[in-house]
Amino acid sequence: MLYVLYASYVSIDKSDSLTLLWFLPVLFSCTVLYLMFRCMLRERFSLWMKLALALVCFAGAYFLPKLELGYPMGLNVAVTAFGFLLLGNVCFPLLRRCEARIVSLRRAAGAALTGTVMLLSGGVGFVCAHYNSAYVKRLLMADARYGHYGLFLAGAIVGLVFVSAAVLFLRALPLKRAGSLLSYLGRNSFAVYVLHKPVVMIMRSVFRKFAVPAPVEVTVTCLIAVAASCLVSILLERYAPVLLGRGTAVKAERGSKA
Repeated sequence: MLYVLYASYVSIDKSDSLTLLWFLPVLFSCTVLYLMFRCMLRERFSLWMKLALALVCFAGAYFLPKLELGYPMGLNVAVTAFGFLLLGNVCFPLLRRCEARIVSLRRAAGAALTGTVMLLSGGVGFVCAHYNSAYVKRLLMADARYGHYGLFLAGAIVGLVFVSAAVLFLRALPLKRAGSLLSYLGRNSFAVYVLHKPVVMIMRSVFRKFAVPAPVEVTVTCLIAVAASCLVSILLERYAPVLLGRGTAVKAERGSKA
């Protein structure tokens, strides 16, 4: 019980609990940090202040010493996550402006521009991951195993750029359903993350009985896991939206009656 209450990745693992839930205490700590700084700074909590604070968080997380049992409530990981949260706050208005400009362009020009950004960011991300593999065998943010911290941050940021460019690329093409699918996955990423693990474990046990190439196994498992997670999230959104962080089931029921 004490290990669970300590709520670090290592302590959760020692308590024989689901290590998949490491993000819950981290998310809690991250939310507390955001509300604390928002209340302290108030009107001064501008985009520039958020950007400066994000850089401070990234630098501070790098210099935090490693503890054998990890930090309570995953605080060391929460500092890094808080930096990404602030960075997302800063970039969101910029992405909205980019979206408006892409939509105003011709489809071919918009697709060419966003496609180029996808290729560049994807290439940079691949290079970061390739060189970072020399520093860490298994990158695991839950346990603050980043490898080379600079390469980790660069890879994470260009990954966000790649996904954003992919959504804009699909919107620039006459493939509205594909763009809507990515947007849907983005809105339900929390549910997909929580629900995919049991599906992956089942598929892994199934594929062990057959001689299937690893790329095929990974591809099929990912597709089935995402599809199953989305189906469950649809049911949760209808009957228990509170589990997805979207109000309460009572409010949803009242809204449907109205």
